[in-house]
Amino acid sequence: MKKRFLMMCLFLPLTGHAGLNVLADLGGEDATPYFDGINKQPGLPEASPATTQPLVSAMAAMFPISTPEMTPGAVEDRPLQLPGIGALFLIGDDAQSRYWLAENAQALIARHAAGLI
Repeated sequence: MKKRFLMMCLFLPLTGHAGLNVLADLGGEDATPYFDGINKQPGLPEASPATTQPLVSAMAAMFPISTPEMTPGAVEDRPLQLPGIGALFLIGDDAQSRYWLAENAQALIARHAAGLI
């Protein structure tokens, strides 16, 4: 019994040093810069900086949103049951929305409201 236990303990560290397998790479940002300082070995070349597109072009591709279902104008108040979500507002990028935001800014700040434009 003791020999069997000792043999199991002998092979246990081998499983702890098994290599990692990547099951899925879903893209996103390159994490290489975060690991540059870990296990850095002398004589190896530095990792090349990650090339990413500027956020401005990505935002410009998505905005402004135009849809016939959403048009500028007054919206009727209606209670929403959103547990865990505080005050929330949605405004557009038009003069009327900017005016509403300026008029209600202090109330929104007091309620710690989150807004979407």
